[in-house]
Amino acid sequence: MSDIFKTLVAPLEQAGFHRDIAQLTVKWKNLKAEYHKCKRHNGVSGNDPRDYESYTPLNEILGHRPSVQSVVIQNEDPSISIEMFEDAPDVDGAIPGCSKTPGIEMVVSRESSPSISQSSTKSHTKKLKSSEILLKIHEDIKSTLSDAKKQESEADQQFLETLIKQQEQIMVACTSMLLKGFQDIFGRSDD
Repeated sequence: MSDIFKTLVAPLEQAGFHRDIAQLTVKWKNLKAEYHKCKRHNGVSGNDPRDYESYTPLNEILGHRPSVQSVVIQNEDPSISIEMFEDAPDVDGAIPGCSKTPGIEMVVSRESSPSISQSSTKSHTKKLKSSEILLKIHEDIKSTLSDAKKQESEADQQFLETLIKQQEQIMVACTSMLLKGFQDIFGRSDD
């Protein structure tokens, strides 16, 4: 999650929002806490529903979040998949996968795997939905910041062009006044 926050810091800085990774992490935790608080409140019978402005997008991200995820990536090569599992140590005390990135194990088989059933595809979609939504939000923010930067650059370019044109007009006026002054000075001395 901090990798996403790292990629958001620079675009936010360019947009004028000075936030560091710690601030973004705290904001994300507070949003999640408020979402869960609202969800618990609405889950109890007899309570009036509580409305929370960020509830809908957070429900899309956090609403169907399983505690353990199994992800299968389908591409041209159906024999490669990535499985995620809980970071529980084995009997010998080793964490499955590897010590550098616990929780991710690469599984490669040389046989072509049978087609995935419709139900597993649906669960796969639900499990990836939160990360896909976060990536979409990230791309939307980057796009918005890029557009704002482009508009600012165009406005700066237009300002510079106007400034240069006005400087040229001032130089032409100054040069003609200087030449007229020389003509007046040298024209009078000849008389």
